[in-house]
Amino acid sequence: MHRSGGRPALCFSKANRHRPVIGGVSQQSSMDLADIIRMNQLVRHRTNVPGFEAWFSSLDSDGQRTLLLHLYQFANQAGADSSTYESAIRLAGLRPDSHVVKSIQREEPWLISETIADLHGFSPQECLFLLVHLFGVAEQRVYAKESVLWCNHWWHRDLTDQWVVDDILSDPKFVYTSMKTDLLRFVKPGWWFRLLTKPADRAG
Repeated sequence: MHRSGGRPALCFSKANRHRPVIGGVSQQSSMDLADIIRMNQLVRHRTNVPGFEAWFSSLDSDGQRTLLLHLYQFANQAGADSSTYESAIRLAGLRPDSHVVKSIQREEPWLISETIADLHGFSPQECLFLLVHLFGVAEQRVYAKESVLWCNHWWHRDLTDQWVVDDILSDPKFVYTSMKTDLLRFVKPGWWFRLLTKPADRAG
């Protein structure tokens, strides 16, 4: 997923509040930050399946496998469980006993890269639909429970705001940002103090 002139690929770890790269995936298969932002934009509030399809179609086979692997990893990081799979299978229009569902759902996480790399017995599109919805359902459930006060995930910032996206891309310490970062940029020094101590000023 490297693009000419793009940012260097990043290896992410949950402990550091990054999005992770799947263990065992080569450096050539890693994604850059702009791609990871794009993934999260496409599942914010609703899952943009046509957006993922267009992106997927524009990639070569290696790029497609990389996207599929990251969809799987991010879904698991967001806590995908049996109910998440049930929703994703239904939304993807697949049968629970279909080969792609059984291959992805029952595979051990550390072997998933081989399953996706092989894609034996099912089409890349079937795999894409399942994993897009798996990530979408899992991530939206987590996001719905977030609050500005307690959120510590940079990818839960307002990625629909280009200012926020530019800020993340230009900030070497973006992993330490969160929803609060976007709120605080509108707050001038001393504003909270004046708000609390001079309520009459607000009325005028």
